[in-house]
Amino acid sequence: GVVALPLQFITTRSGQKLGVLVTLPADANGNAATGPFPAILGQTAYRANFSNAIASLLPAGGATLLGGADRYMIRRGYATVVVDALGTGVSSGQADLWGPNEQAGYADAVAWVVQQSWSNGKIGVAGTSYLGISALLTAAQRHPAVKAAFVSVPMGDAWRGVLGTGGLINALLIPYWLP
Repeated sequence: GVVALPLQFITTRSGQKLGVLVTLPADANGNAATGPFPAILGQTAYRANFSNAIASLLPAGGATLLGGADRYMIRRGYATVVVDALGTGVSSGQADLWGPNEQAGYADAVAWVVQQSWSNGKIGVAGTSYLGISALLTAAQRHPAVKAAFVSVPMGDAWRGVLGTGGLINALLIPYWLP
């Protein structure tokens, strides 16, 4: 089984608070196992609690890329950690869409994970779309605890892929997606 821990907060170097949801393997009695475990880290702007809710509806193995608690991976000895990016979800601060302040929060999240009693100090970053980009930016920081990155459909060219598809401004998506 799996055990979802209560909402926690990571205090960043800048004093902001990042909301974090952790899910751990359960022991034989259904309590959170003590570990240590490697962690799969997802950092999202789409709300960690929403990611976990969607993940519970997906088939085994499908939740990691959405930033949710992936029961398949947890049952195989991994912890999952989902963090609301700076200024999104329950995190404080102002949203900084992959900017330097948000990326500093990625580093603070990695440092927090390796300090937890359930952590074995090894982290894989994963995600789709926004989470994929945040995973690549986290891996690019080269923290020694980040051992792997698994991403799907990170944006390669924002202009061609989203903003100016076919050479025209995407007036339908932009007003809804950017905020």
